[in-house]
Amino acid sequence: MFNRLRLAALASCCLLVLTMATKTSAQTSWQQAMGLNGGTVNALMSMAESDLWAGTNVGLFYSSDNGQHWVQQGFKSATVYALTHVDDTLYAGIGYSDEDGFGGVFRSIDHGVTWQKNLEGREVWSLSIERGRLFVGTAQHGVFRSSDGVDWTQFLDGTSVYAIHASGNSVIVATDSAVFRSDDGGDHWKPNALSAHGTVYCFCSVGSVLYAGGDYGLFQSTDDGESWSAAALHKHTINALLADSTRLYVGTDDAGVQTIQLGSTSPDSSNIGDESVYALSLASQHVFAGTWEDGVFTSKDNAKVFDNTSIGLTAASMSVFAQSDSTLFAAGDGVAMSTDGGQSWEWMSLYDQVHALWVSGDTIMAFCDDGMYRNVARSKDWEAVALTNETVTCALKDSVSFCGTRDHGVFRSDDGGMTWYQTALTSGTVHALMHSNGLLFAAMADGHVLRSDDGGKYWSSALYDSTAAIISFQTLSKSFVVGTDGDDVFFSSDNGLIWQHRLLNSILQTSVRNMCWDGNAVYAATFGAGVYASTDDAWNWDAINDNLGSHYCLGIASYNHTVLCSTVGQGIWYRDQLVNVAMSRTSATTRCSPNPVQSWARVQCAEPIDNLASCQLVNVQGQIVDSEHRFESGSASELMVDCRDLAAGVYVVRIPLPSTVLCIPLVVVH
Repeated sequence: MFNRLRLAALASCCLLVLTMATKTSAQTSWQQAMGLNGGTVNALMSMAESDLWAGTNVGLFYSSDNGQHWVQQGFKSATVYALTHVDDTLYAGIGYSDEDGFGGVFRSIDHGVTWQKNLEGREVWSLSIERGRLFVGTAQHGVFRSSDGVDWTQFLDGTSVYAIHASGNSVIVATDSAVFRSDDGGDHWKPNALSAHGTVYCFCSVGSVLYAGGDYGLFQSTDDGESWSAAALHKHTINALLADSTRLYVGTDDAGVQTIQLGSTSPDSSNIGDESVYALSLASQHVFAGTWEDGVFTSKDNAKVFDNTSIGLTAASMSVFAQSDSTLFAAGDGVAMSTDGGQSWEWMSLYDQVHALWVSGDTIMAFCDDGMYRNVARSKDWEAVALTNETVTCALKDSVSFCGTRDHGVFRSDDGGMTWYQTALTSGTVHALMHSNGLLFAAMADGHVLRSDDGGKYWSSALYDSTAAIISFQTLSKSFVVGTDGDDVFFSSDNGLIWQHRLLNSILQTSVRNMCWDGNAVYAATFGAGVYASTDDAWNWDAINDNLGSHYCLGIASYNHTVLCSTVGQGIWYRDQLVNVAMSRTSATTRCSPNPVQSWARVQCAEPIDNLASCQLVNVQGQIVDSEHRFESGSASELMVDCRDLAAGVYVVRIPLPSTVLCIPLVVVH
């Protein structure tokens, strides 16, 4: 008797949705929002008169009109660190890729349409070609050399190589430990005198003069790199060098592009003095500068005046959304604002990495890698206001506010975020926070989920036992659903006492980065499979990816009948919400007896069961129990369920009907 009562009570607190509606999507497809041009450009390369390539943190971009407009050309989830070419053959040095793991050297002979991969498993930071030999600088594995792209010789293993310059048999490389030089094409190496001048990031040669840039400015050598002397800009870090017949162009970390006449040591500044410049290129008498966060700039007057030419170069990634009245905000690689329902966006000048965003009237709070920033009156000015020593990973705003941090647990604020103090959860990295039914939940990076019913004074386990760490919460009307970084989506209707496994991730084999709910449908932004939606409390999911430019999604939100999705390398997209066209059923339309059951259970439905083979028996973990020979038809609208060999527990019988999907709770006892 005790077991029967216990299981009956368990059934009452599990999510057993008796009435689930079928769904259909409105006849719309995704549209790309305007704006959000920019992002970090690590490499620039010109090939022909107007062809320009840009390597970014979210793939490779191509321009056929001198950098005025850009299209993504591949490697959508990868960081492209280096580019070079020989005639019409392109080479790309790829860093970490969320799609393929660690990158390598990619080679294309058809203008970037297809690529052949070499040095798989190496993160490539630098490239140089000389006399048919390709030199590759990697992270932690030194230099590789090849004449055919198939057979490779490795040198200086254990070092990370920032830059390579090869001329004839002379090769010089800048690493994280020192600068090395070879006189025989890389067979033998010796430390170089340039090592005494700090870390070096770039090289450039003009005639018989070799230039190097690094942490302590510009240096030059007139004896093929044997000895060096300081040249200019010793108070600036130099990231990129480029030269034409009369000038040296210098990309700095804090002073934009500087120009030095050959033979002079006096630099001239440009109009982008506040930019960090990572890459430089020349084409058609234009100078191109690739920057940190702001995309590509172009100059037509020898680097005196630059204009931002990043249309289509959407290398910025956004992950969170917020709303105030009719104005929308997006944050990730900075903060942007939209006043037309998400169809176009404007940057708001904060270019820190933003993990959470609050908006109240005209005041905006951004939670970043280095604390909390405030913007008043939606201006261009941001001020640091709190948590300046913390990396804030997530935040909740209410009458009492909370934020999660990296390594230091959860903080609480009682005054709208101006001052903060730690809760009893003082350690660990927090992925996500959620309020639900008076409880505070914290999803930790180690996979545990904790909850507090007293505002953070005491925390207890929420009994979540999956190995997949939760990275997003979404509350529904009386329940919540979570997305993870593994192969799971979970659902709970009893404040986290019991977690039901849903099948979205186990089908897609990808992580759910964010979720939202519009009162009708739950939307899941996945990293690699686009956007999925469910209108039956996460039991069934449909892909809604029509015309979506990238399936690597980071954030999703729903406002005023519109769904917004932020992607990697393709900016923000928008579409109409789903429309639920079916009528929900009530529990009065279905009977199940006996329940609890020991042997056979009879389920009586209000409509005929069209397809017996499509019925399913699901346990509370969301796993489909072997249904072969499990069901028998009693009549046109009856289903007999064989429970004789089932383990005692709670199950759900799922029966597809013409107008809905019924889910009937079934408790098995023995």
